[in-house]
Amino acid sequence: MGLTGSVGKLLQKYFSEAMRISDRVAVVSEGMVEEYSQKYGCNCVILRHAMRNTTVKPDSLAPDNRENNPLRIGFAGTFYDMGQLNMLLEALNLCGWKIGDRPIFIRMIGNWFRFNGMSFPCNIELMGWRSTDETSHLLSECDLNFLPIPFSEEWQDLAVLCFPTKLSTYLSSGRPVFVYGPDYASSAKFCKQTGIGITCTSQNPEQILKVVSSFLCDQERYHQARSNVFQVREDYFSLCVMKRQFARFFLQHYLQSYCAAGHGIRVGFCAGEHYLIRPDFSTQSFVLPRTLICGLRWHV
Repeated sequence: MGLTGSVGKLLQKYFSEAMRISDRVAVVSEGMVEEYSQKYGCNCVILRHAMRNTTVKPDSLAPDNRENNPLRIGFAGTFYDMGQLNMLLEALNLCGWKIGDRPIFIRMIGNWFRFNGMSFPCNIELMGWRSTDETSHLLSECDLNFLPIPFSEEWQDLAVLCFPTKLSTYLSSGRPVFVYGPDYASSAKFCKQTGIGITCTSQNPEQILKVVSSFLCDQERYHQARSNVFQVREDYFSLCVMKRQFARFFLQHYLQSYCAAGHGIRVGFCAGEHYLIRPDFSTQSFVLPRTLICGLRWHV
């Protein structure tokens, strides 16, 4: 929690009690499911925000003349550990910022970066702050998007439990992901499980370069990872999946007795849009203008 001493212990005590008495806990990652289930005995449901109105479609990434263009590695957001960016720069310094005959560019979207590894000529595009749609479009023009997860022990909880919004943003771009961090990180496990890109746990620049260059030079492997990205968007981040998981979060203890009578329950989900949880726990959307929450109240 970022707090130590008596205050940290007290907050941890209250947090533990809250987890143990909860009938159901919504979490954002598979790592949280494993950790909270084992530690607190929680009944966890993964609930992640859906990707809506994604502008990048599979057809828009059909094979073109990209082999005649520079290779681009994209990054959006901020770094927990700037040393990981400098490690990537050192790796690219080893190959003179070229893989084969193609120059390598790093495209960076954000408003604060600090570089220490620029001891050789390099190609860095600083795009500044951009909207979500602009970010997705700019990342879709990259070949690989960089997701660093800190190695240090002080960030271990973050690595194990979090599901970075960067990863959702990267998936919306339709490009494979490069997860650079410890193998116990939830993002690294997700990447390996779904085949959406590559992972590297080494802090050796030569090994980093080997992992990246071998992937970008293997067209069959690259196109398979890109195809997996679009499949994962449907399997994990579609609106249908989000509605289903939201319904599961409210099931059993609170809804089963009510739905057993054949009723549906209306629950708010986002501004102006609601879903009807049917007795069979399927969902149907409907619209109530300018309404956020309606029709559901209970006492524990």
